[in-house]
Amino acid sequence: MQSSFRTRKLKIPKKKKTPFLPFILFLIIIIIISYFFWQRKKNVDRNKLAANYENTLQRSEQSVKSDSIVYESTTDSFKIGAETQKVSEKIISSELSNITESDLSIFSDKYDSALKLFYSEQYNESIKILSELKQKFPSHSFAVNCQYWIGECYFGLKDFQTALETFQKVLAFGKSNKSDDAIMMIGRCYYKMNDKINAKFYFNKLLLEYPKSEYVSKARLHISRL
Repeated sequence: MQSSFRTRKLKIPKKKKTPFLPFILFLIIIIIISYFFWQRKKNVDRNKLAANYENTLQRSEQSVKSDSIVYESTTDSFKIGAETQKVSEKIISSELSNITESDLSIFSDKYDSALKLFYSEQYNESIKILSELKQKFPSHSFAVNCQYWIGECYFGLKDFQTALETFQKVLAFGKSNKSDDAIMMIGRCYYKMNDKINAKFYFNKLLLEYPKSEYVSKARLHISRL
């Protein structure tokens, strides 16, 4: 008796096809997430750069303050600021001014010349140069500095009334790196003119509005003499 049997066909497992649409959606999600983090990092870097630039400007403005006169406590004599502050002034000028490079060079050279004349007590010559600069470059970031040093020149000439009016114009510029200097000098002008009420008012104004000013101790000293 012959036994018969049927051969079974081997079943070859079919390869599973990767679903096309879910795969595409997965890729899109990955791309979106990657782009989000990249954009976020880019914004953080941009903010850091902006903050660093702002801090640089603030440090530069603070260094410019060293070109102010440091007054002796017992006399009206003054010490001349170091030469390094002039470099800081040029840096700020180049960063903030919208004038041409040629004009910037002219302004810087003449401004330095005017300060040297002031330091050597050639006040009239210094006033002439500073007035020309202020008139020619009214929108320059150091126009307020020119106005301030013109006032210092008149104060050196002992023309306290004109000096007072000049320092008042400095305040008309609004908040600037010369605002506390001008307030101090207005007080000193009134002090020299023997107007004790107004002198005391401006010395107190300095203490109130600029409690961290380098002139706070000088203002208090003048108040004690009134």
